[in-house]
Amino acid sequence: MGTGDEWEQPISEIDKGWKTSLKNLASVQETGEDIRFVVRPMLGIILDEFNPEIARRLGTPISEGLRLSGAVEGMGAYSADLQADDVIVNVGGIETIDGNSLNNVLNANRAGDEIEVIFFRGGKKKSVMMELSRRPIPDIPPTAKELADAVEILYNEIKSMLDEFLEGVTEDDASFKPAPDEWSLKGSLAHFIQGERFFQQYIAELVDGYERFADGYGGNIDAFINATTATYPTIKEMVQEYKSNMAETLYFLANLPDEFVARKGTYWRLAYGLLQDPYHLTSHLEQMQATLDAARKK
Repeated sequence: MGTGDEWEQPISEIDKGWKTSLKNLASVQETGEDIRFVVRPMLGIILDEFNPEIARRLGTPISEGLRLSGAVEGMGAYSADLQADDVIVNVGGIETIDGNSLNNVLNANRAGDEIEVIFFRGGKKKSVMMELSRRPIPDIPPTAKELADAVEILYNEIKSMLDEFLEGVTEDDASFKPAPDEWSLKGSLAHFIQGERFFQQYIAELVDGYERFADGYGGNIDAFINATTATYPTIKEMVQEYKSNMAETLYFLANLPDEFVARKGTYWRLAYGLLQDPYHLTSHLEQMQATLDAARKK
């Protein structure tokens, strides 16, 4: 018969878990801030499509992995010199072939941890140690109207960067594809339009009580991208559609139901996502500049 000592460690761990959970519950109820989310790390990477055809073009001997379109300045991946078209295959000893496997990495680690990243750059397999980044936490506005006002500042920044980039771009420039599996400038604009529409749907789902959570937004289906470029065949029409979608999002945010804002945890997560720096656009602008350069050299 046991002495009971064998139960001491499990009970201690359970007690620790309860204390941590109660602390987090209090934080969510009081401010909306989910401590589990705050300490969850980021690599600081922006993902792009990867398939056997792209692998052949890059000269990469594998056809599954996480292909980067860029790294976010100031974060771990950027400091580790990860670059566009690098294909990550293992992070911290966990094979990474899709968004789900990347989630496993993030769930197993904390911000500040140093882990090994194995990746392919072209045909060469490389390894680098990388510190997982902390998530930048913006000030969360207490009301829907203040949230919409804060997001509008970021949207104005995005619109200014896009307008500046497209100054002098012709329809021929915007339709040029550097390779069959790469986007034209219009393809990138279609991606922005679809992303804004997705975000409106995501907000609607949160308000309705469907709180899905993920680090990625799925793939970019060629037929879908082509459908948007065909429906809005000129740069002017595409930019106007994108800006109109932004205006819809701002109106939606400003008029979020009071009962939704009162759900502090969900409202906090929404506001957090909305108030990030526009690194998604800036990373695509680098790719779009390369496409434009290639169009003008053809």
